[in-house]
Amino acid sequence: MRKTVLSALCMFLLIIISPLSAQGKSLSAANRKTAVRFLKLAEEYLIEKNWDSAYSQARMGIAYDDTVADLWYMEAAAESGLGKPRAEVLPLVTKALSEGQWVDYNRDGARILYSDLLCDTGEYAKAVDVIDAPPFIYSADAEYIRVKAYYRMNTPESVSKARNEVNGARKIYSDDTRFPRLFFRYEYAGKKGDISPEVQSIADSFITRMSQYSNPDAELEIYAALFATGSKKVRMLQAFSAHNNEHPLYAGAALAAGLMTQPQALDYFFRFADKTVSLSMLTSFVPLITEDAAKNSLIEHLNAYDGVLTVDTDGDLEPNLTVQYKRGRPQSLVWDSNNDGVNEWTALCDFGTPVSVNLGAGKIELYYGTYPAVVKAVFSGNAGKFRDASFTLADETFNWSPFEMKTLAQFKNDPGCDFFVPVVDLRLAQPDTDALLKASSSYEIPSQERGGSTIVFTMLDGLPRTADYYTGGISAQSADRKMYAHEVFKNGYPAMRSVDNDDDGIFETTETFGYDPTGKMHNTAQDNVVTDGNLSEKSGVYIKMIQIDEDGDTVPDFTEEYLPDGGKIASWDTDADGNWNIRYERYPQKDEKNIIIEDASFYVPPEKSLVTVTSVNGEPVKVSSGNFSYTVAKGIEDGLFWIGTEGSHEDERNALAVLNRSSSQGVSVLVQSDKKRILAVRVENKSYLEILPEHDAIPESDTDK
Repeated sequence: MRKTVLSALCMFLLIIISPLSAQGKSLSAANRKTAVRFLKLAEEYLIEKNWDSAYSQARMGIAYDDTVADLWYMEAAAESGLGKPRAEVLPLVTKALSEGQWVDYNRDGARILYSDLLCDTGEYAKAVDVIDAPPFIYSADAEYIRVKAYYRMNTPESVSKARNEVNGARKIYSDDTRFPRLFFRYEYAGKKGDISPEVQSIADSFITRMSQYSNPDAELEIYAALFATGSKKVRMLQAFSAHNNEHPLYAGAALAAGLMTQPQALDYFFRFADKTVSLSMLTSFVPLITEDAAKNSLIEHLNAYDGVLTVDTDGDLEPNLTVQYKRGRPQSLVWDSNNDGVNEWTALCDFGTPVSVNLGAGKIELYYGTYPAVVKAVFSGNAGKFRDASFTLADETFNWSPFEMKTLAQFKNDPGCDFFVPVVDLRLAQPDTDALLKASSSYEIPSQERGGSTIVFTMLDGLPRTADYYTGGISAQSADRKMYAHEVFKNGYPAMRSVDNDDDGIFETTETFGYDPTGKMHNTAQDNVVTDGNLSEKSGVYIKMIQIDEDGDTVPDFTEEYLPDGGKIASWDTDADGNWNIRYERYPQKDEKNIIIEDASFYVPPEKSLVTVTSVNGEPVKVSSGNFSYTVAKGIEDGLFWIGTEGSHEDERNALAVLNRSSSQGVSVLVQSDKKRILAVRVENKSYLEILPEHDAIPESDTDK
């Protein structure tokens, strides 16, 4: 019988699930078909170098089916064509190679793009491994990447490999001008002394083919001329000028060949250098100026230089450091260590003296006093351990800088001028946040307590001493701010805070803090644990007591104290005599039975007899006053109880109407209802009514009607 039922159930499920499964497969197939259609369009646009359209079609295809690896490659190739930062393109091509399915392309195109990106971001050996891995890729693009990577490794062995690769590629890809350009650039940059016969032989083969290249540009022609020898070099330089080609390297070459005077070469060179020039090109040209008049003109030009200087710090012929000059001094700097398009830092200077450094794509901003002493640090977003924090430091207490401004020794000796060039500290780590905090005299962070509020801490030896709470964000001007709380610390822990809760300028609330390493106080009420983004907050810091003085007479009207294990005492002083008139106590829960015991205590006129109502799990069970006990009964209205004799529903409504005139949770009033005089007391969320005996003479003025 059981097998029959199970078989029927399985058959029923198959009947239901099969159409759903088929429907899901049909939808998936339709999405794949649509995604492939977008892939075809992306391919066409990519061939046309219509990068925007190729990107758009790839994204549309991914929206339909993100498991098509070709589409991720299309997006990566389009972004690369659009000149997007390599750091943005790399994850896309990585995804194409590591996830999804290839439906049209093979993986070689993605491998070549991935290898090229690795090579351009400092991963030279890995770039070669990608295209050398099975199946080995042999193509013009792959060979170009290998040559580039070997040159950039810059070891005797790798440079020898680069030359061998170039020598082979020039025979197979004889019309590809990328190879002679790459060869000339790296051999010229690495040239020390005479050119070796091997290098000269390869250079001569490229020079011989110059006339056969289709529209060689000025850079290729000037490099070819530089590697030519004898009269051929002169003829090539003359032809370069006759073709109206221009390149900064021509100035030094023409000067050395006697085709220019020193003043002419100087003017020609700075036509380019006044816009932008590499440090290597500048330091190669300057020693060629030896005549006094030209040298004086050169010094004058350098002292007033307003162009951009680029510095290659790792020998890959890609500038890592870009420096904008103003009046002969650095004005701004940009540092991209691995050329991935994401700057590690930028800096601003005032006539060569650093003023500020921006780190981590704007997440950390440092401002200098007496350089390199930091006097202010601003952290935006999630920057390390700090979030949206602003630090103020005394001058010369915390030094940090990612670069040093130095005069170029070569220029100081000859031609004899102070030309300042930033020297990057390649081993420097991010600022030590602990040391920064210890050196701070104050810091400011956003507060979660009020919308758009901030906290300003004063510091000593890395520990907070006081904190002022303001409405208004970190960027707000002081005139737009209003302080609503002041906090005092002891040994780095919050000790006391005064608060203006109603923004009337009077700090009516006083919070007293405690420290409980056991964690018992945290179970009292999670709300009273300090969690307001305070950098000095410690595990176990909690609000121990709250006092409120609403009338400003310095006598607390309300006091609430927190006890271990969920205990709490709240008291109200309704006559400003310094003693409580109403008191609520919730006893600590020391066992696991979850029994909550509460006492509500108040005084009954005219003798001011103390009455205590004891509740268990929210229900009053006992009323005592001295040695006497009274009955307690639940009223008609919610949360209302009668002590002793019960009154009418009308009495309850009259009493509640009077109690509700106050928003306080501790109220004691006399109410006249019909011919009865009733003591009405609210304690926390419960109200207690007691009909007073007629012989208890209470002045008419003490009752509310």
